[in-house]
Amino acid sequence: MGSISFGLGEHLAATSPCSSHTGPGVIRPGLDITAGRRYIFVMVSSEEHPPITLTERGQWLHGGQPILPRVAALFARHIVPKPDGRYIIELGDDTEPIQVADTAFFVEGMDLDEIEDGRLAGVQLRLSDGQEEPLNPSSLMISEESVLYARITRHGLSVPCRFPPSLYHRLALHVEENPGGGFVLPLAGQRWPLAPYKPAPKPA
Repeated sequence: MGSISFGLGEHLAATSPCSSHTGPGVIRPGLDITAGRRYIFVMVSSEEHPPITLTERGQWLHGGQPILPRVAALFARHIVPKPDGRYIIELGDDTEPIQVADTAFFVEGMDLDEIEDGRLAGVQLRLSDGQEEPLNPSSLMISEESVLYARITRHGLSVPCRFPPSLYHRLALHVEENPGGGFVLPLAGQRWPLAPYKPAPKPA
């Protein structure tokens, strides 16, 4: 397997100029797979280009510079978690490690199914990798910094997915204190505890 860089004849970083050469961090003009077509890859070693990083708030960086939005969206759809806690971008036979500050998956949208008295019947999540799925309330976690997470399953592993503050605060309107300590989310007729945050992947 080789390491990969993605683009459309452009550098990964949005602040970099366009280029037709095939140096580190650049690929030759190709076809956009987001439109159901193909990319052309330039194979580079990890020593030849800066690392790809993902911040705790979900921003993609290459060499410290923001990555082009369409390239970042491509990366997000091709993240593969590993049992040892690493995350990689995998497309075909080519892979690239990601330096992840917290987790590689994020909640980008949320729909609440509220019944007449305001109770929650269900929660639907829109995720950073383009998937939509119902919240698994048994997987809710909260960190010491009051950041909310839920687990999702990707490639056979259960991995954390981070809520942004706006969506956490919206869901928190339904959270209640547990008489025995901690907090619970009443949902679909049950009370689901918010467990301490554990970032490590685990078998699904």
